[in-house]
Amino acid sequence: MKSFNVLVILLLVSQHALCVEVSEGAESVLLPCLHGVSQMDGVLWLSSSSSTVHARKRSGDDLGQQDPRYQNRTSMREDAPQSGDLSLTLSRPSVRDTDNYTCIARSKGQDLNRSVVQLIVTRPVETESSSVWWKVLVPLGAALAIGLISVFLWCKRRRDRQGRHESHNLEQLSTSVLKVEVESGAESVQLPFRTTADLSEEDKVEWMGGGDMKVHVYQNISDQPGEQHEDYRGRTQMSEDPLGTRDLSLTLEHPTVRDNHTYTCTISRDGRVLGRQQVELQVKVLKVEVESGAESVQLPFITPADLSEKDKVEWMGGGDMKVHVYQNISDQPGEQDKDYRGRTHMSEDPLRTRDLSLTLEHPTVRDNNTYSCTISRDGRVLGRKQVELKVKDQTVEVESGAESVQLPFRTTADLPENSSLRWLIDEPFKKVHYFCIDNDVPEEQHEDYRGRTQMSEDPLGTGDLSLTLRLPTGTDRNTYTCRVYNQNQKFLREKTVRLEVKDRILVEDETINNRRSSSTDPTPLMADQSHQ
Repeated sequence: MKSFNVLVILLLVSQHALCVEVSEGAESVLLPCLHGVSQMDGVLWLSSSSSTVHARKRSGDDLGQQDPRYQNRTSMREDAPQSGDLSLTLSRPSVRDTDNYTCIARSKGQDLNRSVVQLIVTRPVETESSSVWWKVLVPLGAALAIGLISVFLWCKRRRDRQGRHESHNLEQLSTSVLKVEVESGAESVQLPFRTTADLSEEDKVEWMGGGDMKVHVYQNISDQPGEQHEDYRGRTQMSEDPLGTRDLSLTLEHPTVRDNHTYTCTISRDGRVLGRQQVELQVKVLKVEVESGAESVQLPFITPADLSEKDKVEWMGGGDMKVHVYQNISDQPGEQDKDYRGRTHMSEDPLRTRDLSLTLEHPTVRDNNTYSCTISRDGRVLGRKQVELKVKDQTVEVESGAESVQLPFRTTADLPENSSLRWLIDEPFKKVHYFCIDNDVPEEQHEDYRGRTQMSEDPLGTGDLSLTLRLPTGTDRNTYTCRVYNQNQKFLREKTVRLEVKDRILVEDETINNRRSSSTDPTPLMADQSHQ
């Protein structure tokens, strides 16, 4: 009894998905995916159920979330994200693998482009009488092939005619991404898109942001604000008569880092895409650095907006904390978060001078944040600026075996007499030195530091809160924090100092290496053997 396999190849013509058919028992099948996306940092293949088939970054495969069904069965080119060839090889395909597979090009967590491949895996046909089936299948296969070829040629001619008619429109389906940078605090930024397509009043223009947010919709010869995501309402506009001028650029007012996305503008007519452009927006935030223990730091913001006495100025920190509020021509300390009360101030008459900079006194590492200043009038935003604050630890280095080392902290000499201060380390927590009102409290110290610490006389009166640590060793490497409180345990001052204790052996090795590199003798360490 003879048996054989009959393989019928079916070619489907579709503008939306590529169809690949393979017979079960094949060694492997290739799911093609080619993208010309720039700045791609990874690719993700998903099944129709959104399970992960394969994931790859520039550094290599990332298969931690791979569906167990596909383990040890998928592979891609090693340079896939760099070359743009994102095709996936699936080994040992079975009928269970019949599915729609989506290839997604990604960058910085954003989807840049995606395409769908339909995979059909068929079982081989087994027969008992090869001669009988051969007589039946050969004519049937020939007829089917002729029919399919006719359908294919008809589709091809139709698509060619359509392609010639819409050549100008299709040239806009570019996957290139424009990059636009702007500094936080700017009044607006433009996402450019000028098309050469022939547009009509029937066309729809849709700007989309990250997470499928509708940023701006233009349809029926007018804007459609009701379709916008709430984050963009009242903040976007296009030019007058964009379809007539073919200028589909979008202006976004008061951009912030939350607006950092890759935006896609799509032109469509009756659901058919005529053109597309992607624009990556990067809003840069001003960075301000200051050393822990500084008296104050300024978060700068000078606005070009025309301000009036009706305007409200609000500085916000992380977690929607109100850092400073200026309204009705005066500060509003009652609205501040308690961590900032008594620590912030603005210049005199900020609305007239347009200088809305904020001074923050006695900054600590706990103040590290991105701060946002918003100007509003009757609920309408007039301007916005973001400033990232970085409070750095001071670093002190000393050799192991040194007599002592000082952890410096000098502040103003106006601390209340009944204040207390603590030098400590957090990991593991240990009290290094405790000073209360007028005296040291050695019994509060951790045993590792008893008899080894000392402060100047009257530290609260002089403002010199520096700590001297005797006989430092490698076990003293840590970050030390000094905190000052008043009698009600309200925080007044703070400073952090990173202590690095270098082992003497390492220091000696560095000294020897320095001597070697500076010596003019090519063999300075070799003994003179001329007299042996």
